[in-house]
Amino acid sequence: GSLRVAGYTIGIDVGTTGTKTVLFDAERGIVAQASRESALHSPHPGWAEADPAQWLENVTGSIRELLAETSVAAADIVAVSTSGMVPAVIPVDQEGRPLRRAILQNDARANDEIGVLAERLSSLDLVALTGSALTQQSVAPTLACLARHEPDVLARTAAVVGSYDWILMALGAPAHVEQNWALE
Repeated sequence: GSLRVAGYTIGIDVGTTGTKTVLFDAERGIVAQASRESALHSPHPGWAEADPAQWLENVTGSIRELLAETSVAAADIVAVSTSGMVPAVIPVDQEGRPLRRAILQNDARANDEIGVLAERLSSLDLVALTGSALTQQSVAPTLACLARHEPDVLARTAAVVGSYDWILMALGAPAHVEQNWALE
């Protein structure tokens, strides 16, 4: 017979405009779901930022809602899985606290840095090496832009993580970066 894993999985998707959380059972599929909107911040033309604290508030609030709605006990949650926009660049300190709002994948502030890096790396085939071209969605130009415009933030940065990595860290996982995100 088939092995039955007792318990539920929480699935979390951190999106540009909102966070969706699902309660999943391996046999029955999605048992319940909840969504919360997220504010998009654009303090300058072409900038796109989000507040990780709002993501965490969305996640914890929606998990509480799902458990209350279904009468599932927290102890019955056996796994938490996250996905989200790629990349959302979040510099964090030694304790994993964000040092600024996340810079989202559709942020266009690093155009100058893209040009400089493209010139410096022109002898390399970045797509063959990493699977990705150098674009506004690349992490390196965003970090170079932070180094130029927010050196104090970069100086205090212990790690740079993505949206779903940070959510897992805020829920208790150790600092980590998903491999595909790190190649961006």
